[in-house]
Amino acid sequence: MKRHFTFSRFIAATAMLFTFVSADASLLHSDAMFRTSLQAECASPLVTLDNNSFLKARGRVGEKVQIGTVVITASDLPEGAFVAASNSIDGIFTTDVTTLPAGNSTTTMNIFYEAKKMGEDKGQLYIMQGENVLAEIKVKGLAIDPANMPAITADKLEILDFDTEVGKGVERTVTINISGFPSSVDVKVKQDKPGFTVNSSILYYSVKSHKLRINFFPKEPGDYEAVITLSNEFVDTVEIKLRGKVTGEEDKPGVEGDQLPLVYDNPVKLFDEHFDNVTHNKPLSVEGWKNVAALGQRAWWGYEFPDYDTKNAGEKTAKVTAYDSQMQPGTEEEFQMLLVAPPLNIKEAASKMFAFRVMGKYMVENMTEKLMLCTLSYDENGALSAYPVEGVVMPSIPDENEKWVDFQVDLTGLQLPDVAHVGFLFMGMRGPDHATTYFIDDVSFGRTDLPVITTSTEEVMMNSEQGSFVMSEEVTVTGMSLVEDIKIELEGKYKEDFAPTAETLPKEGGKFRMAYKSNYKDGYYGVYAVLSSKGAVTKKIAFFATITNGIESVEISDDDVIEVFASDGTKVTSARGISVVEAVDELPAGVYVVRIKGSTGTRTIKIKR
Repeated sequence: MKRHFTFSRFIAATAMLFTFVSADASLLHSDAMFRTSLQAECASPLVTLDNNSFLKARGRVGEKVQIGTVVITASDLPEGAFVAASNSIDGIFTTDVTTLPAGNSTTTMNIFYEAKKMGEDKGQLYIMQGENVLAEIKVKGLAIDPANMPAITADKLEILDFDTEVGKGVERTVTINISGFPSSVDVKVKQDKPGFTVNSSILYYSVKSHKLRINFFPKEPGDYEAVITLSNEFVDTVEIKLRGKVTGEEDKPGVEGDQLPLVYDNPVKLFDEHFDNVTHNKPLSVEGWKNVAALGQRAWWGYEFPDYDTKNAGEKTAKVTAYDSQMQPGTEEEFQMLLVAPPLNIKEAASKMFAFRVMGKYMVENMTEKLMLCTLSYDENGALSAYPVEGVVMPSIPDENEKWVDFQVDLTGLQLPDVAHVGFLFMGMRGPDHATTYFIDDVSFGRTDLPVITTSTEEVMMNSEQGSFVMSEEVTVTGMSLVEDIKIELEGKYKEDFAPTAETLPKEGGKFRMAYKSNYKDGYYGVYAVLSSKGAVTKKIAFFATITNGIESVEISDDDVIEVFASDGTKVTSARGISVVEAVDELPAGVYVVRIKGSTGTRTIKIKR
């Protein structure tokens, strides 16, 4: 079933509650008695702490500071215990108590931090008895170096004036140098009414020189004042004062971009868009494309990477962001921003390949914003719906920030009409507290010169008995416009048990199978076959092997009765609602007949245990 979104407010809420209730209260009572009896009979050395985790200590290199105090209560120690630090922090975190006496005792221990270098230190203190860990204390510290004290300097600390007209932005750049910091410097803008923004909220301590860009883009005439604060716990806050004067009439915001409906006239069999003619940070307008603020007022913008971005300097792209500096802090609004390519002539295009590259920025864990590639169509009532293309997983985690990802999507199998629309849908919550941003570039359709690897399947299932050999079904690989052979490499924990019948295929493609032999117990094992060739998007095929002990795989319902007979006809066991594997798991090695009785009839299988 296709997932789809209609262009109204997207509201999805799912809640699940699992409640486990004992049907027999006496079981709870007897269980408590059992546990109490067990504890009494099996008394073991016990160490308790009144605190095992402390706030991060602050210190200076070479100076000892106290982190805190912990009270250790020990009981039933057959012999003395000792306090040890993990190897990586030995000498950095120390204590004034190193041993505990045998028997019962209460000991107050002080913990100290002495940094060896500037930066952050983490580790554990263990209370040990022999090789056994009786208790653990987590410790951490952050230190500066007295020989290189933290400092913030800026080339402009006087009042910065910004004079402009409504609707016209002004940008100023301040060079800020930081040194001697073990942690980053926070950047904040304090202002009574919105107008000033900065390009970064953090100055990373590992970078010594920063270009802080200050933008002034007011919506109303009048006088503006703001203060930029540069703060870190190790120094006094540095302030940069801003002043703005705006003339003209109030700029009332309107809905950005284009209006629906989508058009189906003049569908294209080929296009290759690089967004070279877009205007930086202005609503994107490209001939043939639709840029729609489907919900809210914001749409996609054009963007040109600045000179200091050495990897992308001067590159122009389509940009979309959840950030809105003109909204008040703490406020947010739901949005949908839709960028649709020209109508595609699916029927007559020489190639059905839709290609693009995407990069995410300011992505965080569990973010609510989402970017999707969708096909779009109208239903019989004239409502426009978007259907996410399965298998296209956009970057969405912090580790993928500022990394371009290439996609080549074959539209052949999507059962599209002769003329179809494909677009990029960005949705979520917009406001000054949201930052997720995406860049799209090099979008094309119908190109036959793209280096492409396609496969007949993306997942192969294999079944095997433990220790036996099995060969997968045949996989067909096709190469288009490749300049080098296709390499096949394996990726995964169990790759040593798998072997492809070929390690390379000609650049035109070919066929291969996957061989598998396992020495593992019953279970489910997998490996990826990674197919690569210069210039092409890497393809992965998942091979999954299900391993059994030679027991036929059959579906068992909760009401099915399983009867197991020995080779001489003797009934060995019977049970209801368990698997065949469970039914014979405890039986001696041998040949058995398993009879499965259910509502649909009786099945009989012969197995070897």
